[in-house]
Amino acid sequence: MPRIFTDEQFADGTTIDGTRIDRALEDMVGRVNRVPHGDLKRRWLPIPFCFGYQPDPAEVIQYPFQLIKKDLDAAYILAPFPESVANKYWVKGVYMDDTMLNVAGAAAAQRPWWVWTHAWEFIKPVIVDDIFIFLMIDAEYDNTFAVGTSYLSDFHVVATVDSPFAREDRVENAVIFARHGFRMEAEAWSNRTLVPTAIMQPSHPAAAVAGHAPLDGIAVHGRNLNIPLHGNARLRLQIVLPKGDAQGTGWPEPSWAQQVYTGCLTVLEEVQP
Repeated sequence: MPRIFTDEQFADGTTIDGTRIDRALEDMVGRVNRVPHGDLKRRWLPIPFCFGYQPDPAEVIQYPFQLIKKDLDAAYILAPFPESVANKYWVKGVYMDDTMLNVAGAAAAQRPWWVWTHAWEFIKPVIVDDIFIFLMIDAEYDNTFAVGTSYLSDFHVVATVDSPFAREDRVENAVIFARHGFRMEAEAWSNRTLVPTAIMQPSHPAAAVAGHAPLDGIAVHGRNLNIPLHGNARLRLQIVLPKGDAQGTGWPEPSWAQQVYTGCLTVLEEVQP
């Protein structure tokens, strides 16, 4: 413990004089005045980054969604598409076989996928604490997330961190969070009136607006993640949807226009002195 405060050692067999005592006191005063981080419990402040998107009801404007593979997007089609293009895929961490990434206009079994990306850069180290994605449906946005009575399992939420050595190369990204392959009824949410709420006053509303369907949806929530990020890290949070079609796959065409999106990323930032 003494070496934490000073290099001067006072023990049997050593001399004790005024000069050594003065140096030891100076070391201790300097350390106390600096208040090093290791001497105090670190305090962290939660910082939420919220976002949302209400799709165009006319289903005309697709952005911010982009096709997951560049050569399927009209903005990137060349004649022919070059093999050496950088970042041919927008997202890392989602498994799909080649038939799902075929040319535009392919059959239902070969449909491409949509991705919506958010990016944040953190100058100082932070901790990713919480990721929340909510797909809301109502009378206007009426996706069922199901085929008949069977819920889908092809919705993806992925968070990655850019490589510090190749920040613009998506292949080098580090995947820090991924939710995929889960059945969507496991994350279903609704504000419909339930039996236990009948005794509460005022009673829980049966619908958001009189004459309209209640609010429902899918809520994907990653809690208490405790994922540390280094300084100057760039985090990408991505929502991936099947492109959708009208052949009973469960995602009507276009899939990005069938629900309203709300999300929140919460990170912990150290309280600075």
